[in-house]
Amino acid sequence: MKKVFITIFAALMLFAFTACDGGNSSLDMIYSVTAEAADTVYLPGETVDPSEFTYTVIYSDNRVGTATAADFVWQNLVVDDDGTFNAVGSYAGNASWTVSVPVNVATVDSITVDAANINDTPLYATNSAEAKYTNDTIDLTGLKITAKYTFDGVTDEREVSVDNKYVSASIDDWKTAVETDVKVEYCTQSATYKTTLLDNFIESFAMKTTDDYKVYLSAHTTTAGKLAYATNVGVDGKETAGVYMEATYNNGEKKAVAATELLFADNTGAYTISGTGSDYFANYTLPTSDGVVSVAAKYNGKLMAEGTELVAKAVEVPVVKDKIVDLAFVETSVLKTDEITIERADYSEGSTSPITADVYAVFASDPAVEDADDVTTELTYKATSGNSYTVSAEGGLDFTADTYSDNERIELTINVNATGYEAFTKTITVQLVAGA
Repeated sequence: MKKVFITIFAALMLFAFTACDGGNSSLDMIYSVTAEAADTVYLPGETVDPSEFTYTVIYSDNRVGTATAADFVWQNLVVDDDGTFNAVGSYAGNASWTVSVPVNVATVDSITVDAANINDTPLYATNSAEAKYTNDTIDLTGLKITAKYTFDGVTDEREVSVDNKYVSASIDDWKTAVETDVKVEYCTQSATYKTTLLDNFIESFAMKTTDDYKVYLSAHTTTAGKLAYATNVGVDGKETAGVYMEATYNNGEKKAVAATELLFADNTGAYTISGTGSDYFANYTLPTSDGVVSVAAKYNGKLMAEGTELVAKAVEVPVVKDKIVDLAFVETSVLKTDEITIERADYSEGSTSPITADVYAVFASDPAVEDADDVTTELTYKATSGNSYTVSAEGGLDFTADTYSDNERIELTINVNATGYEAFTKTITVQLVAGA
């Protein structure tokens, strides 16, 4: 084993000295690496070309070698706009041999723009102050930007790419269709060119619903059996479910129309009921069992293109009978749906209403159940109200009997018959504990 080790070590030493022969030292023999920039003058946002640098490698035996830009791993090569910039790179990716090379950065004195060959992508008025045209929406392809700059007392000029990170554009008067200025900015300088915003009219309307929207026929809520108009459509966390009208503009944009801009059907079918009222869906007849209701409305706002059909084609909204989908039980203010703890002493032979106060119904129309505060409707199963429940357990409900022991778990089945709903049955696990 010792002889093998020596052989390998000798081979490695031979490789190291061979690598050093002719000035091509292995990396562990490098003493320092330096780089010097060329005389090139850069503008903010331009990319430094490190191939123009002169590189020197000094080895530990004082010999001097060279390197190329390809030997370095470079960080950011895009010139900042703060007046100074250093190109930073590490030789062979080793942080011990890092160079920081100052480059010449000029001061931008002014810019001019030539829009003779700019693209002809149309820009449309937004009709409101909700949006503003910026370089994210203004296509500057074809625009010629010329920057005048100074470095070391010498003034010159050259073209700047529209893709330069410090080039931006905006339109201040974007609300209406007029000839207006596009302001182009580069660093602290700006120039303008003229463009004409086109009228942004509504071309068509469509009635739609939010995802999975249904009208529930329910006995437990005052909003049951009523259509709702959606608000904040597409806004995460703020959208309310319902039906809505969508407008398509001639710039391709689609927006939900506010109910206040619509007219809804009256009892004759004519669209005369303003969406500014409180119950503008009053004349849309819902089925009394599972089915659909057709909902249409008429646009009553502005900005329509000539000839636009103002009454949108009806959308069919599903109408379904609400149902109980789960039962929940309150235990120390927390809702439990799978397992609860009860005191054996509370369940003696002949008990007829053992868990009434703690039973909550979870409905298909409002399925989210997290804690007691989220449950707004408690099913009170009283015979006088036409509702009833039966509770059964293996061996009966006399949990005080010797049949059961403390901390025993049993299966408890609850059968629910509530007025207006299909019968519902659920089996839960119950842990029996001694009474207090």
